[in-house]
Amino acid sequence: GRWLLSLSLYACLLLGISWLVHERILVSYMDEPFHIPQTQQYCQGNFLEWDQKITTLPGLYIFGVIWASLLSFLTSIASSLGIAPASISTTCSSITCFNLYHLFLHH
Repeated sequence: GRWLLSLSLYACLLLGISWLVHERILVSYMDEPFHIPQTQQYCQGNFLEWDQKITTLPGLYIFGVIWASLLSFLTSIASSLGIAPASISTTCSSITCFNLYHLFLHH
């Protein structure tokens, strides 16, 4: 019980911080100038497009498409390319929470 409650609070905090950062920082930062366009390419179905500067495996972008599409559907958020950068930026946060939950199940 307590571990699952802690995970839930952590997930809410992490996702809340992700959204807050997105609302406060209006320009791309760190590696977003590479990752957001790559995810948007995948969101448009261009799975053969690849930025050679990126070292991240494609699975993250596939998950990003699924996650961003789900968030867009649930919240009706859409950018000019169909997927909002805010929903893309929560991908890593959601993966972190999923991994922690998976650790809890096998704890």
